[in-house]
Amino acid sequence: MIKIFSGEEINALYTHTIQHEGLPLLTLIENAATKLAEEFLHVYKNCGRPIVCIAGNGDNGADALALSLELASNNYAVSVFLIQGKQSLSSACETMRNRVANHPNIKLQEVISGKIEFPVLTPKHIVIDGLFGTGLNRTPDGAYRSIIQYINQSQCEVISIDLPSGLYPSENLMVDRDAIIKATYTYTLEYPKRCFFFAENAPFIGHPSVIQLGLSSSGKDNLPTRHYLIEENTLATIFRRRDRFAHKGLFGHGLLIAGSQGKMGAAILASKAALRSGIGKLTCHIPYRGETALQAAVPEAMLDLDVNSNITTMVDNLRQYDVIAIGPGLGQEEETAEMLIDLFSNASDKTFVIDADALNLIARHKSLLDLVPKDSILTPHAGEFDRLTTHWDTDEERLEQATYFARTHGLNIILKGAYSTTCTPAGSIYFNSKGNPGMATAGSGDVLTGIILALLAQGYDPSTAAVLANYFHGEAGDLFAARSSETALIASDIIDNLPEVFKSFEDR
Repeated sequence: MIKIFSGEEINALYTHTIQHEGLPLLTLIENAATKLAEEFLHVYKNCGRPIVCIAGNGDNGADALALSLELASNNYAVSVFLIQGKQSLSSACETMRNRVANHPNIKLQEVISGKIEFPVLTPKHIVIDGLFGTGLNRTPDGAYRSIIQYINQSQCEVISIDLPSGLYPSENLMVDRDAIIKATYTYTLEYPKRCFFFAENAPFIGHPSVIQLGLSSSGKDNLPTRHYLIEENTLATIFRRRDRFAHKGLFGHGLLIAGSQGKMGAAILASKAALRSGIGKLTCHIPYRGETALQAAVPEAMLDLDVNSNITTMVDNLRQYDVIAIGPGLGQEEETAEMLIDLFSNASDKTFVIDADALNLIARHKSLLDLVPKDSILTPHAGEFDRLTTHWDTDEERLEQATYFARTHGLNIILKGAYSTTCTPAGSIYFNSKGNPGMATAGSGDVLTGIILALLAQGYDPSTAAVLANYFHGEAGDLFAARSSETALIASDIIDNLPEVFKSFEDR
């Protein structure tokens, strides 16, 4: 997993690197400038456009000044606008300021106090934003707010170093969104920042890239955090390969309760996904009108038919199942809500995957939530989660509440979206690095439910199953999008690409 640190934690990591790895801060800044310049030249090679660097008085300003030196050495026309304000320059910023002042090809303008005369900016200019970075400790006001707004109105392309100025690395609930740089590219240092994963911040971040600095490995390992970005290398150590002498009994028996009149497709998608994800045996409890459709589409699944032809009203003989998933296409009839009371009460020793209409029924009958067995996995999208709790204006607010919800109720929450995020009962938060906008399509969540059910049946603990399934689901969607199209992606395409995902893990 890739750790995601707060601003304070990042500062602690820099301090650890300086103290224990023998790397002075200036060396880190110089190394960063070299790599930042490489990234810049990759995008803007031989563009011939004038560059204006807007630097603050801290270490983020030092990064911007060091990048200006690198770009000037590559024959770019660079003007530097250094805003000192009422505070003195940091030691690193002062050193870089002196180097800039002595460079023959850089024009330096310094603002120490008084009225700021903004540099002339046209759409041809490229702006380097080095005002604050992760060092921001209050909302920009006065001259800083004015220059941020001036840059945003200029129609220039903007490159922000580490973070767009005005945006905090972690918490932005109270931020003034009229005082944040709207970057074209954000070159963030060492790690992605938590704020990158929220839709409301996308207009400011633009296209993010992570620039590796080589900060202390021991510092990274020992620095605790609750936030992680899922990546394949770590998951490969968790994934279980099958023993040559394995049999289906070892891979669990799952029950899928799904489907209703007009929604049997959801049951079919979840069933296929579970079977493609390695479940040993799958039984589908469906209204009896769906028997022909499901048996024809998924011959590998066993059926348990409800007494009602259109909806699910009663499920029994639960002892034989290891895990239970419920929700895809279930419908929201009151008889089904009453069935949930008996189901959760009679299977309190089981782990559940709860999705779609089952979540909506719980949202309508909040007392049902107290009956959900601990460690179960809920998979709401934003609308479903808001119905469970209350309306949230931003993704950040919603994630904060999902984290609290998971810990308070002892449940795993997969908050589905652009970076589908797993919140565990222990308080850990895992952002998915896979997935694409094409997966915002009918049935995609049903497929995820099936994958989770299969992994739980195979014995993965619930939090691990949630994280793994989230990744597998996103990667399968990415494989289809890379070969074909995001726009054309349908839920069945995710299922069809699951074998390639599992093969890549088996072959590692």
